[in-house]
Amino acid sequence: MNQICESFECEYEITSNSSIHFSKMLGPNNDFVYQYGDNIIELSKSVNTDNLRTRISAKDKDNLVVRYTSPQAAKWGFRDADDISDERFSDSENFMDKARKSLKVQPELSIELDSIELLDKELGERIWLIYEPWDYEMQTRILEVTQVFDEETDEFKTVAVVIGNAIP
Repeated sequence: MNQICESFECEYEITSNSSIHFSKMLGPNNDFVYQYGDNIIELSKSVNTDNLRTRISAKDKDNLVVRYTSPQAAKWGFRDADDISDERFSDSENFMDKARKSLKVQPELSIELDSIELLDKELGERIWLIYEPWDYEMQTRILEVTQVFDEETDEFKTVAVVIGNAIP
């Protein structure tokens, strides 16, 4: 599944009837905001820069070498990815695009969030996080949802979410 999604630049989920649903990007974009001092109780973050890469060299079928350096190198420094070679490409612009897309130019970030407003959040949903102590203001996605069964309402209730750009 992951190889399919990587090739077609899509995401997938397994639905309740055991079907597989593919989408360019899962979850709605509701512009919901989690903000420190407003609806956030507590949060903790995990940042991983191990896979961060800002520069790459690639060689096409004619042995033409293209080099790409991400603008993020100014922030994170030069971090070289493994060189790639692909004889299927003859157009250097398409090959450069493939090389650029193969880079991970942002650290993997995940934030576990306890909030007083976790109503019906969906996996993949795009939300805003404003957290002044860390000087964060960014749009991010819900990566994981923790729910418990509420016997009073006879429904599942969301008690925590993990947001970010990488599943921990």
